[in-house]
Amino acid sequence: MGRVKPLPRHLQGKTALPLLGGCFPKGHRLALLAVMPIIEARPGERHEGEAAKLALFQQLLLDGGQPPAFALHEPSLHRFGAALRSSRRGLTDAGVDKANELLDQHLFSRALDAIVATKQTD
Repeated sequence: MGRVKPLPRHLQGKTALPLLGGCFPKGHRLALLAVMPIIEARPGERHEGEAAKLALFQQLLLDGGQPPAFALHEPSLHRFGAALRSSRRGLTDAGVDKANELLDQHLFSRALDAIVATKQTD
């Protein structure tokens, strides 16, 4: 048997599980798979846009009724995302790509809203 590579330090620790049922819809599962590379990157290695995308995803989870102990805890997100990645029931690569694209569009519209808001206050 091969050795299991230990998790990076920022992904270690106790983890929480999401509220199951209607609180974690397919769209959120697809979006979690889309942000998994960001979660797996060390916080200091993330670009500003990646950090904003992760923050947007976490806010969507909170708005969807997930507890902060899960939504804001990267080791918990990583553990659940790794389980989703291994099972992939009904989660296609095309769906993950579409979720990633929608997160990018949402971030872009937020940035435009912020620009318009600053122009109106000037």
